[in-house]
Amino acid sequence: MALPARTSPPGDAHLSVLEKAKRKAIGVGGHGFFGSARLLHRLRRPLGVRLRTVDHVTIPCADLTIAERFYVGVLGARVVLRLDSARLQKMGWTAEQVVAENAAHLSLTISGGPRIELFEDSGVRDPDSPHPHLAFAVAPGKLLKWKQHLTNRGVTVVGPCRLGPPGQASCYFQDPFGNQLELATIGFITHDLPIGPPPRTDLGYDWPR
Repeated sequence: MALPARTSPPGDAHLSVLEKAKRKAIGVGGHGFFGSARLLHRLRRPLGVRLRTVDHVTIPCADLTIAERFYVGVLGARVVLRLDSARLQKMGWTAEQVVAENAAHLSLTISGGPRIELFEDSGVRDPDSPHPHLAFAVAPGKLLKWKQHLTNRGVTVVGPCRLGPPGQASCYFQDPFGNQLELATIGFITHDLPIGPPPRTDLGYDWPR
């Protein structure tokens, strides 16, 4: 059952020093666990069927100019490639194919992770569906600062809430086109958080053009 939406974190729960140390340890252990799992997978997987890593994820956006203002101007991404119609035609596409396939897009990078490909697409997303969504990792001490940064830019944010072990924390928001995004961390010790995801139906907002 969904919990009531929270627009701000709960008050300081006065966690004990021991509880804070426990949550920090869980955070360190979580990062170590997933890091070692990736390393073991590289060492153990058969040579003939290797997948290297996640190369990119695609996000539909109705307006690439607005999308760039949000993902670059607000989230701090960097445009590494602009694949407009002219450039795609140099690669062998026809102008008709570019339009028919909604092929024009921006290729972004954030801190060396998988590329984010923003494609022109006017499809409408279900505002209450939790999937698909894209989660960005942040340091535990930066989660509330990121929430304030987004709020200052006119973005509606819900959370933080806890979906994992003590110390895990997530905030949810949308881009200007209704795509679901998340800020996730582990080792969060500032507040004792409600467990379970908040409702996402009130995340929409009007992005200034």
